[in-house]
Amino acid sequence: KQIIMIKAGEYYYTIKGKWYAIYRKEEYRNGISSGTFIEGNLDKEEARKKVYQLNGWDYKEPIKK
Repeated sequence: KQIIMIKAGEYYYTIKGKWYAIYRKEEYRNGISSGTFIEGNLDKEEARKKVYQLNGWDYKEPIKK
């Protein structure tokens, strides 16, 4: 059996009002984490694409139906 490890990203996006915002994850020794605001007022796909780029992941355009 092969175990596949998925690296958690340093950057993530979340909804903020009617738009999406990008944050950088900050972890502390006591197990508490928070996020530092990076950029906002993005639609979901823009935020997703930027997070992939910031984390160094390969971004693939969604398949349009």
